[in-house]
Amino acid sequence: MATTPVPSDVTVDFELAEKLHYEGDYEGALTIYTAAAQKGTADEKQRGLLAMARIQAERGDNSGAEASLEAF
Repeated sequence: MATTPVPSDVTVDFELAEKLHYEGDYEGALTIYTAAAQKGTADEKQRGLLAMARIQAERGDNSGAEASLEAF
């Protein structure tokens, strides 16, 4: 899982994250998913970690995906 803290003004907005991912803004989507994993509810954390792993795997970051899934 990403250990870099996200800015405090990033809100957990899965709809926006999915849109950004679809449009190819992987960093924007990962920022939101990381915020969910770090400061969301238990359900948001799980959803954020799974989405992070999916994007990391798509981008060839297998070790990052593995770490996200282990945190899941």
